[in-house]
Amino acid sequence: MSVRRTAVGLLLLAASAWIPAASGDPAERGGFPVREPDDDTPFYVLYNALKAGVEEDEAKGLKLYLDLCPEDRKTAPEKLQELKSGEWSSLREHAGAYLAYDLHGFKVFVIKMSPGDVTQKTKKIYFTIKNQIEPDDRSGLCIVERDSKGRWKLRSMAL
Repeated sequence: MSVRRTAVGLLLLAASAWIPAASGDPAERGGFPVREPDDDTPFYVLYNALKAGVEEDEAKGLKLYLDLCPEDRKTAPEKLQELKSGEWSSLREHAGAYLAYDLHGFKVFVIKMSPGDVTQKTKKIYFTIKNQIEPDDRSGLCIVERDSKGRWKLRSMAL
Protein backbone atom coordinates (compact mmCIF):
# COMPACT_ATOMS: atom_id res chain seq x y z
CA MET A 1 0.00 0.00 0.00
CA SER A 2 2.79 2.46 0.86
CA VAL A 3 4.54 1.61 -2.43
CA ARG A 4 1.34 2.60 -4.26
CA ARG A 5 1.15 5.95 -2.36
CA THR A 6 4.80 6.64 -3.12
CA ALA A 7 4.26 5.85 -6.81
CA VAL A 8 1.21 8.13 -6.96
CA GLY A 9 3.15 10.90 -5.18
CA LEU A 10 6.06 10.60 -7.62
CA LEU A 11 3.64 10.61 -10.55
CA LEU A 12 2.02 13.84 -9.30
CA LEU A 13 5.43 15.40 -8.71
CA ALA A 14 6.56 14.50 -12.22
CA ALA A 15 3.31 15.84 -13.72
CA SER A 16 3.68 19.15 -11.89
CA ALA A 17 7.10 19.66 -13.48
CA TRP A 18 5.34 19.90 -16.86
CA ILE A 19 3.03 22.71 -15.72
CA PRO A 20 4.50 26.05 -16.80
CA ALA A 21 5.19 28.61 -14.09
CA ALA A 22 3.04 31.74 -14.02
CA SER A 23 4.74 34.60 -15.78
CA GLY A 24 3.92 38.02 -17.14
CA ASP A 25 1.51 40.63 -15.87
CA PRO A 26 -0.67 39.41 -12.97
CA ALA A 27 -3.64 41.25 -14.49
CA GLU A 28 -3.36 39.00 -17.53
CA ARG A 29 -2.77 35.84 -15.44
CA GLY A 30 -6.17 35.92 -13.81
CA GLY A 31 -5.96 38.27 -10.86
CA PHE A 32 -4.08 39.56 -7.88
CA PRO A 33 -4.81 40.82 -4.35
CA VAL A 34 -4.67 44.51 -3.41
CA ARG A 35 -3.81 45.37 0.18
CA GLU A 36 -2.91 48.79 1.68
CA PRO A 37 -2.10 50.50 -1.65
CA ASP A 38 -0.13 53.74 -1.99
CA ASP A 39 -2.15 56.98 -1.90
CA ASP A 40 -1.45 58.13 -5.43
CA THR A 41 -2.56 54.95 -7.21
CA PRO A 42 -5.87 53.82 -8.74
CA PHE A 43 -5.74 50.84 -6.36
CA TYR A 44 -6.04 53.28 -3.46
CA VAL A 45 -9.39 54.52 -4.81
CA LEU A 46 -10.73 51.00 -5.35
CA TYR A 47 -9.58 49.73 -1.95
CA ASN A 48 -10.76 52.75 0.04
CA ALA A 49 -14.14 52.95 -1.68
CA LEU A 50 -14.83 49.41 -0.46
CA LYS A 51 -13.50 50.21 3.01
CA ALA A 52 -15.76 53.28 3.13
CA GLY A 53 -18.68 50.98 2.36
CA VAL A 54 -17.97 48.82 5.42
CA GLU A 55 -17.21 51.74 7.75
CA GLU A 56 -19.31 51.33 10.92
CA ASP A 57 -20.08 55.04 11.14
CA GLU A 58 -22.17 55.62 8.00
CA ALA A 59 -21.63 59.40 7.98
CA LYS A 60 -17.85 58.93 8.18
CA GLY A 61 -17.99 56.26 5.45
CA LEU A 62 -20.03 58.55 3.20
CA LYS A 63 -17.53 61.38 3.66
CA LEU A 64 -14.63 59.03 2.80
CA TYR A 65 -16.53 57.80 -0.25
CA LEU A 66 -17.40 61.29 -1.50
CA ASP A 67 -13.76 62.36 -1.12
CA LEU A 68 -12.90 59.63 -3.66
CA CYS A 69 -15.45 60.87 -6.21
CA PRO A 70 -14.71 63.60 -8.78
CA GLU A 71 -16.35 66.99 -8.29
CA ASP A 72 -18.71 66.62 -11.27
CA ARG A 73 -20.45 63.69 -9.54
CA LYS A 74 -21.34 65.65 -6.41
CA THR A 75 -21.66 69.37 -7.26
CA ALA A 76 -25.38 69.59 -8.06
CA PRO A 77 -27.79 68.61 -5.23
CA GLU A 78 -29.68 66.20 -7.50
CA LYS A 79 -26.44 64.47 -8.57
CA LEU A 80 -25.37 64.13 -4.94
CA GLN A 81 -28.77 62.69 -3.98
CA GLU A 82 -28.60 60.25 -6.90
CA LEU A 83 -25.10 59.20 -5.81
CA LYS A 84 -26.25 58.64 -2.21
CA SER A 85 -29.41 56.71 -3.06
CA GLY A 86 -27.85 54.65 -5.85
CA GLU A 87 -24.17 53.81 -5.78
CA TRP A 88 -23.55 54.60 -2.09
CA SER A 89 -26.56 52.56 -0.99
CA SER A 90 -25.38 49.58 -3.06
CA LEU A 91 -21.84 49.98 -1.75
CA ARG A 92 -23.07 49.93 1.87
CA GLU A 93 -25.04 46.79 1.18
CA HIS A 94 -22.46 44.80 -0.80
CA ALA A 95 -18.92 46.10 -0.06
CA GLY A 96 -18.30 43.51 2.65
CA ALA A 97 -18.65 40.71 0.10
CA TYR A 98 -15.73 42.09 -1.94
CA LEU A 99 -13.31 42.56 0.94
CA ALA A 100 -11.50 39.69 2.61
CA TYR A 101 -9.93 40.02 6.04
CA ASP A 102 -7.00 37.93 7.23
CA LEU A 103 -4.02 38.26 9.59
CA HIS A 104 -2.63 41.14 7.53
CA GLY A 105 -5.85 43.17 7.27
CA PHE A 106 -8.28 43.85 4.45
CA LYS A 107 -7.66 42.94 0.82
CA VAL A 108 -9.64 43.03 -2.40
CA PHE A 109 -9.01 40.56 -5.20
CA VAL A 110 -8.77 42.10 -8.68
CA ILE A 111 -9.77 39.59 -11.35
CA LYS A 112 -9.06 41.83 -14.30
CA MET A 113 -7.64 45.29 -14.87
CA SER A 114 -7.77 47.13 -18.16
CA PRO A 115 -5.38 48.46 -19.26
CA GLY A 116 -2.95 46.12 -17.54
CA ASP A 117 -0.13 48.65 -17.20
CA VAL A 118 -0.59 52.01 -15.48
CA THR A 119 1.56 54.82 -16.82
CA GLN A 120 1.51 58.61 -16.44
CA LYS A 121 -0.53 58.73 -19.66
CA THR A 122 -3.21 56.34 -18.37
CA LYS A 123 -6.47 58.25 -17.91
CA LYS A 124 -8.99 55.54 -17.01
CA ILE A 125 -8.84 52.03 -15.54
CA TYR A 126 -11.52 49.37 -15.39
CA PHE A 127 -11.32 46.90 -12.49
CA THR A 128 -13.26 43.68 -12.22
CA ILE A 129 -13.24 42.49 -8.61
CA LYS A 130 -14.09 39.14 -7.07
CA ASN A 131 -16.93 38.55 -4.66
CA GLN A 132 -15.14 36.94 -1.68
CA ILE A 133 -18.25 35.45 -0.07
CA GLU A 134 -20.01 34.04 -3.15
CA PRO A 135 -17.22 33.54 -5.75
CA ASP A 136 -19.72 32.31 -8.35
CA ASP A 137 -21.84 35.46 -7.99
CA ARG A 138 -21.50 38.44 -10.26
CA SER A 139 -18.16 40.21 -10.11
CA GLY A 140 -17.98 43.88 -9.19
CA LEU A 141 -16.92 46.58 -11.62
CA CYS A 142 -15.10 49.76 -10.71
CA ILE A 143 -14.00 52.58 -13.03
CA VAL A 144 -11.27 54.90 -11.80
CA GLU A 145 -10.04 57.90 -13.76
CA ARG A 146 -7.74 60.88 -13.42
CA ASP A 147 -9.30 64.25 -12.70
CA SER A 148 -8.08 67.54 -14.21
CA LYS A 149 -5.33 67.73 -11.57
CA GLY A 150 -4.07 64.22 -12.34
CA ARG A 151 -5.49 62.64 -9.14
CA TRP A 152 -7.24 59.27 -9.32
CA LYS A 153 -10.99 59.47 -8.62
CA LEU A 154 -13.91 57.03 -8.59
CA ARG A 155 -16.01 57.38 -11.74
CA SER A 156 -18.33 54.45 -11.06
CA MET A 157 -18.74 51.33 -8.96
CA ALA A 158 -21.27 48.54 -9.49
CA LEU A 159 -21.43 45.72 -6.95
